[in-house]
Amino acid sequence: MPDRQARIHRTACVEEETQIGPDVEIGPYAVIMKGTILGAGVRVGAHSVLGQRPTKAKTSSLRLDPDLPGLSVGSGTVIGVGAGYMQGRALAPTAS
Repeated sequence: MPDRQARIHRTACVEEETQIGPDVEIGPYAVIMKGTILGAGVRVGAHSVLGQRPTKAKTSSLRLDPDLPGLSVGSGTVIGVGAGYMQGRALAPTAS
């Protein structure tokens, strides 16, 4: 559920069961998938897709964990335009 102080563009899609901290900005046409956690002050650029479940090719030997955790984005992280990050990752801001 988004924090009341979050700013979500009217064209963005935020699925249920997300955690969105205060002062988060989500740009136009961004998609935030179920289970994603956005910390305080996160900025998500337009057309980004966050928290999608990975898929594999039919010929791949990769085994996907059925209990893969949602994407977690640390406070203050800036995600650029058109970025895509899959479920099961944790992102933190880089030090200046």
